[in-house]
Amino acid sequence: MTASDAYAGIAPVYDASVGPLLRPMYRAVCSVVHAELGDGTRRVLDIGCGTGALCASLARIRNGKGELGVTGLDSSGAMLRRAAAKTRGSVVYVRGNAAQTGFKQASFDIATICLALHENKPGVIAGILGEVRRVVRPGGLLVVADHARGTGLFGKMFSLAALPVERLAGIHHYTMYRRFMREGGVAGCLVRHGFRVDQAHSLYGGTVAILLAKW
Repeated sequence: MTASDAYAGIAPVYDASVGPLLRPMYRAVCSVVHAELGDGTRRVLDIGCGTGALCASLARIRNGKGELGVTGLDSSGAMLRRAAAKTRGSVVYVRGNAAQTGFKQASFDIATICLALHENKPGVIAGILGEVRRVVRPGGLLVVADHARGTGLFGKMFSLAALPVERLAGIHHYTMYRRFMREGGVAGCLVRHGFRVDQAHSLYGGTVAILLAKW
């Protein structure tokens, strides 16, 4: 993730254009987080939070001791302004670098990352996942939703449909996406970085996997 606001142009139309497509993914991520909550789980960090749709859903989860404390991190000020207007104070939003967040060690119980790994160079991904290990407490969890290799007819159809969408995001984005997929998609990425993964859900013909990761 770069310091420049690469998403300033799309921020005003992001929710209307892709929001409906992403809602099933956000619901699935929330269901995983809810299932994994313990009595001491209160602090959640959403990395690459965009316009805050997932943060808003996470903030509505209850764990028996009140609401969760949700923090959204993104590099785009334009996206974060949309997010802040949506959640109206129930979520703390921070503009920053996902590989160098500035949060204290063990500040969170759970981190979530949705579709924010595949667009990055391997070194950046390593930095993000290393930062997750630092800011999430020992015994905490990472829930990741990102691209996977689809199976069956529907999986192949969704995989083909994803290509022009990823290409429209720019040549760098598309090149990183193709590399990400050649190297095993989200599951391969997490395993290479030393995480133990369980697949909680798959969506869109298996082309998006929601994984629960531990270390």
